[in-house]
Amino acid sequence: MLLRLYETDNEALIDKITEGTNSQNPIFERDLKANHEVQLMVKKYFQEKDYYYETHRNEYVGQKIDKNKIASNERVFQAYISLFKEMPHEAKSGKSRIFEKYFDDIFVSGNDALPQELLISHELLAFIENQSKHHYSDWRNGDIFLYHSELALVYLICKIYPLIKKDSAILKDQNKMRNIYNMSIAVLRRIVESERLRDMDYSHNKFFKSRELTTKIVKLVTADFLSVVEQVLSARQKDPSADTTVLERRIDDLVYKLYGLTPEDIAIVEGRGYNGG
Repeated sequence: MLLRLYETDNEALIDKITEGTNSQNPIFERDLKANHEVQLMVKKYFQEKDYYYETHRNEYVGQKIDKNKIASNERVFQAYISLFKEMPHEAKSGKSRIFEKYFDDIFVSGNDALPQELLISHELLAFIENQSKHHYSDWRNGDIFLYHSELALVYLICKIYPLIKKDSAILKDQNKMRNIYNMSIAVLRRIVESERLRDMDYSHNKFFKSRELTTKIVKLVTADFLSVVEQVLSARQKDPSADTTVLERRIDDLVYKLYGLTPEDIAIVEGRGYNGG
């Protein structure tokens, strides 16, 4: 049996040796990059904020740690790609694949803003996932698209309320965040319904992994759109029971205009909702 022994305290060299000698073994990219200096910096930052940044599989198994405080680096990376790189369709394509594809472009020395941006990404996705648990019945009663939409919502929420990228304090305001979340769900629902009408071969899995989703959101989020959204959010923030039906109708109309829907098309969309695969 051939045995190779290496002795070094150089972390960078250790990573290179590990990656080189395990290229034929079933070791995941996240495990090979676990001791990367920038990841260790991110781990330290997360710990300072009372989170446990997981750099390799099963890192915290058996430890008495609140599972809600564990942040898988691959999942955090998906949220970051959706929020700060504005590619939710790419992030949706597979967490391991995009981690490997973009790791060297993101985890670079000197990017001092990265730890905070990763934490904001994680906290936003965690908020959305928590809301999803409360809205599980909606999935079963028609809004099945929500099952596929978490990364798209990360992106859409930041387009609706861009300050989230710069001010993590907003994530602590549960009332404001719920209003933004509910607004984003309503917008995404209309997009999905309109897309289904346009594309007879529509499927949630295909759409949420396509660049078409991102393109449609970019075209939708105009100054006019943001103005109406701000009016709705402001009204709800002042009075949770405020009637914003007229304003919300204007948002619907902007989606329909984007898709070029006729009055007949709109009647179909609004009459059936969407409960497709």
